[in-house]
Amino acid sequence: MAHEEVANFLAQVAKVQNVSSGGFRVTLDLPSTSWEAALRLMRLADMPGELLRLKATSADIEELRIEQEEAESVQQAQDTAEDMRTQD
Repeated sequence: MAHEEVANFLAQVAKVQNVSSGGFRVTLDLPSTSWEAALRLMRLADMPGELLRLKATSADIEELRIEQEEAESVQQAQDTAEDMRTQD
């Protein structure tokens, strides 16, 4: 079976809990710029039995700042294009 990348995002570990099965539940906080990743994860949550293979790497705050600036620039460009369409 082919593996596909479901999401790639920055996150902060908010909580790690023991669950009754002996496993762990990990809660992550994602920045608002990661809404697409959050949407994909929400869709997976609705698919019982679906598993993810996760690999975590460290990141720094500068990486997050750059990602947020890029997302804001894209949003501004989209807003400008929409404004131009509505003016015509």
